[in-house]
Amino acid sequence: MNKSFTLIEILVVIVVIGILSAFILVGMSSITDSANITKSQTFANSLDSSLLLDRVSQWKFDELNTAIHGTTPVKDSWGNNNGTFYTNNGSVEKLLTSCPFGKCISFDGTDDYIHCGTGGNIGLSSITYSAWAKTSDSSGSRPIMSKDSSLLNWFGAMFYPFHYNGDNKALFYITTDIYVYSSTAVNDNKWHHIVGVCDRTKHISPDIYLDGKKNNGSFSGYCDEIGTIVDGGALRLGYETNTNQYFLGAIDDVRMYNQALSSSQAQQNYFLGLNNLYKNKGITFNEFNQRIVELRSNLVNQ
Repeated sequence: MNKSFTLIEILVVIVVIGILSAFILVGMSSITDSANITKSQTFANSLDSSLLLDRVSQWKFDELNTAIHGTTPVKDSWGNNNGTFYTNNGSVEKLLTSCPFGKCISFDGTDDYIHCGTGGNIGLSSITYSAWAKTSDSSGSRPIMSKDSSLLNWFGAMFYPFHYNGDNKALFYITTDIYVYSSTAVNDNKWHHIVGVCDRTKHISPDIYLDGKKNNGSFSGYCDEIGTIVDGGALRLGYETNTNQYFLGAIDDVRMYNQALSSSQAQQNYFLGLNNLYKNKGITFNEFNQRIVELRSNLVNQ
């Protein structure tokens, strides 16, 4: 990614470091957390407002009270790619509340997925996809998001935790020739914020960010080598048709942008969910404190 930053991005990083420093001090004292969580959420909301311009779609799942085959709508809170929940056995699936943002969905790895239609303007320029995901599975490819490749072999399995040489890495896959794996495994049954970025204006490889930090492992191809994109294939959450694989685990706050987010923006998005995850009892206080320390260190040293 480009290492240059705008003045606004630099100021945001400075403020984030200050907020994270305050969290660390709180963690070392006996002060209650609730007031600080509220202050942090106010700041997080202001950060989120700065990331709206290039957003194409966002699925929060917060509106769901149930998830039933063929009848439960899943709202795209930002764009027009609304979805419908599907499961072959027609059962009610599990909605969770210990999530980064409000509610999230637990997919059973057998037949659960969300069909989001064939809406237009999905990543037709530079590309960023992000999601929070949690899995302990190591049995094969497990897609967070996919888009049918019947037109131009485009995004056959865009972005998902993937069984790779037994290492269970995250994979941001664009074509058979352009992709990147994370260097870190993600099947540890912990919530991870995964971001895939491809800047089509530069001769660089795709990037993966894991919990706010670039985590590139092996890769192939360069982003400016992506050919002409024709939109129209079906978009799905939790299922990929080429491998006939379903996601096993929990997914929350899936987003798409038609621009390449910077490293500081990826870190901001991670911060948005982290304090909510602790407030919603998705992580322990010790893990929360550890992640805050790691994020602050990454911001200082980038």
